[in-house]
Parts: sequence; C-alpha cells; structure tokens
Amino acid sequence: MRWIGFLLATLLAATGCNKTCDELAEIEPVLEIGTGRQSFTDIEETTGFEKGPQNGFHMYGSVRARGLFGGDPLEIDDKTPTLTYTLNAVDGDLAGGFSGLQRQMVTLPDGTIERVGDLVILETFEASDAEGVEIELFAEINDSCGRSASAKASTTLSEGAF
Repeated sequence: MRWIGFLLATLLAATGCNKTCDELAEIEPVLEIGTGRQSFTDIEETTGFEKGPQNGFHMYGSVRARGLFGGDPLEIDDKTPTLTYTLNAVDGDLAGGFSGLQRQMVTLPDGTIERVGDLVILETFEASDAEGVEIELFAEINDSCGRSASAKASTTLSEGAF
C-alpha cells in the first residue's frame, strides 16, 4: 500500500504540484496532527502504542499541513521540511518524541502536504508506564521558505488500540 503513495508522490512531483514560496505567501500555514501507520487518522480520545524495534514503545505520528513548502518527496536536501514531535504526559511522568528532523512530505492533489507513520518514541521500556496515561502531543513543521505551523492534541495511550 505504501508503494502507491510513493508512486503518487513521484507523479505529483513530476507534474509540479508543489507551490513556490511566493505562491505560499498568500496562504496562512495550518497544521493538523494525527496518528496512523499507513494513512492519516485524526487523534481520538484513545490512541494506540506498541512495542517497537528499539525494544521500547512508540505511537505513530502523522501530520497534514497547508501553506507550507513540502520539498521534494523523493530526496532529502536543504528544501526538505523539518518536523518535531513532543509527547508529554499531563502528570509529567512520561515523555517522548524527536526534534527538528528532516522529513519528506507527500503533496496531495489539493496542495496539502502530508507525512504519515513517524515513530514517536516513548521514553519507557515498560508498557505499564504508558498504559492509560493522558498525553499532549505537539507537532511543528518548519519549511525552507522560513514558514512554520504547529498543532497540539490530547489523548490517552492504550497499548494496541489502533
């Protein structure tokens, strides 16, 4: 299924669906934060987490943005946007995420850029430390045009609740 997205991204990049920085100046940057392993899903009251290859636990982070330059979906270079996810438990006992990593985006036909399925690593090796914990998930994208957008969502973690 991911290869379909890759092929679509290739086609869109080849047909020039990315707007220029000048064209984007007219559009207010907006970011939606979600979850989803293979497709964007809105954050709901409960969000799943699972044991990962790092021998710890993670949830999936996904974002959609308008008014930002998505860069080349096939290459990481100086035009590739940077993405930050910060996860904090409301009670302060759990944290996670990553900061300022370059991430390739797919440009959708309506000009929205999207990134799906990033591993947002939880800073624990015990599922019981995350089960039922209420968190705030923050995301921010910075593009090569000098524009940015951020969003925050609240949810409760539940192992395997996908």
